[in-house]
Parts: sequence; C-alpha cells; structure tokens
Amino acid sequence: MQYFALAAFAASATAWDLSPETANVWQGHTGADARGGLYSFNDDSGNTWSNGTGSCVINNVAEWADAELFSTGAFHVNFNNGAINLFNLREEEVTAFDLLVLGSDSETPYSNSTADYASAISCDNSIGLSEGDLVLGNFPNHLQEADDAGFVSGRGNIAAFGGVWPASFSMLWPGQADVAFDDERVISEAIADVDGGFTVIADTVASNELWFNYTVDAASFRGSWEINLA
Repeated sequence: MQYFALAAFAASATAWDLSPETANVWQGHTGADARGGLYSFNDDSGNTWSNGTGSCVINNVAEWADAELFSTGAFHVNFNNGAINLFNLREEEVTAFDLLVLGSDSETPYSNSTADYASAISCDNSIGLSEGDLVLGNFPNHLQEADDAGFVSGRGNIAAFGGVWPASFSMLWPGQADVAFDDERVISEAIADVDGGFTVIADTVASNELWFNYTVDAASFRGSWEINLA
C-alpha cells in the first residue's frame, strides 16, 4: 500500500503541546488492568505534521508509568529519548484521536480531571523523517490476551519512508518472537543466540510498507514501539 510521499518540510521550527479535552477513567476489579482511562485529544493548533513532516511524543506522565498505552490513531511509532514517538505518514492531518491507558492493580484510580494531564503529548514538525527511515506500525492498538503458553499473536507492519529500503536491516523484538512476512520476496533470518532478533532483506520490494504476522512472548511485549529497527 503506497499512501505517503516525501514531504516538503516546515520552513521554521514549530512546537506545540496537546492536552486531553475529555477523560473517562475507571477502577475495575483487582488485577493487572484494574484501572484505566480513555483520553480524547483534539488538535486545533493548525500545525502540520502529515507526510512524516514531524512527530508527537507521549510524555512521561507519572500516573501512566506502569501502564499500557494504546492509540486509536493511524500512527507509526518508535521509542526515542525516553518517549513514545507518533508519526503521521498519511496526507491527511490527524486532528482527533483517543489514547487508551490500562494500568496496574493500584487501588487509586486515575484522575478524571483533564488538568492533571496538561501537555501529555508534545509535537514538533521542525524535524521530519528522511528518505529510507524505518518506522513501525502502531500495533497492537488494543489489549491482547495471552494464550495458555503465554504468547500473543497479531498483525504488524514496517514502513520505509519514500519506499527506499536498505540492503538489509535488523529487527529486534524485546523477547522470543516468530515473524512471517506477507511478501515472499522478503527474507527474514533469525539472528543466532538473540531471542527475537531477525535480519530482514527487503531491497527488492517496491512497496512503502510491509505487513507480517507475529507471535511473541506476552510477558515481554507491550507495543511495537519496543521493537528496535537498525
């Protein structure tokens, strides 16, 4: 699927913060996901970060430190500078999206006041992606239940900005994993003695994006931003 092109980057540095407009929090039964919240963001800043021109990061909100974070936005992600980075590779601007936060079994529910999450997300479109930069799709975007063996399975994707793939790259999951690419031209080889480590060769592929099926150790995997591409 080819849905983005190289962008004309912003002429000057632009940075802005986003705070949730609404928050709906809950305290469930005792368990790993007993407390949670759904936070709705609306970006009326007028700033542009489509086509990879910039990114937004989920800041280190102390209340979410032990939580799983799932975004309903059509983002690509990575983990840089201690924060989850969200990239919009589509032509359309992202102006509204939800962030689902599922936390620990703490007896204290999250705050229901949006003021307590001021500037929870920071955006900057002064530095965009470059041709050939690799980013991962935002997966999963919902809570996955582990099977009896402790594994979860799903669908994931990798995008090469501008459709330019390196001769090869490494894909390092945070734990034991199996990966099978849809495109038979893609070669994926396990790295010896590295659980969840793969060498991927995709330089014959014309698509901007590659899809795959995965099975991964649920105890070590929370989201695609934990996977390292190099």
